[in-house]
Amino acid sequence: MLRIIAGRFKGRKLHVPDNHRKTRPTLDRVRETIFNILTHNSDYPALEGANVLDLFAGSGSLGFEALSRGAAHVTFVDEDVNSLACCKKNTELLNAQSFVTVCKGLTQSVNPPKKPYDIVLIDPPYYKGMSEPTLMNLLHQNALAYHHILALEMAIDEHLQLPTEFEILKEITCGPGRIYFLKSSRTNNGN
Repeated sequence: MLRIIAGRFKGRKLHVPDNHRKTRPTLDRVRETIFNILTHNSDYPALEGANVLDLFAGSGSLGFEALSRGAAHVTFVDEDVNSLACCKKNTELLNAQSFVTVCKGLTQSVNPPKKPYDIVLIDPPYYKGMSEPTLMNLLHQNALAYHHILALEMAIDEHLQLPTEFEILKEITCGPGRIYFLKSSRTNNGN
């Protein structure tokens, strides 16, 4: 089991999917690093009241951490039925049904949101080449709010071919991966 690090659900344990070796749950120290950066950078959107998208959700640990720290709503997307069942189980465990949407689908082809996302958390399987198509689809679906940030985790030695519409704001090595904090020049209002 994983635990939530901070916020209103601090210390609460989360279930992991039965196929957790396949889903690679995000380590506590990696989640802590991501959320410390999101929380302490005044140029990034605030977690408080944010509309959050958790792609390749797995157990939902990233999205539930965001919810615990004040996000208004989190949408979890995964194509794996075990991961989706786990997200639903964790939603019930936290009694967070009013603040969560769980969607089955290919994370590279997310449907257009009702409201654009302020914060997008992307943790794809390593070495599968899913990062770039996922980023481009977010643009095609006008899924990003005017003021947004994306946190993308990839393997430490995996190469990111960043689409030209995105810029790296921060890049750090943490645990077995590298985390990129990204922003796009194209947003929901067409800018």
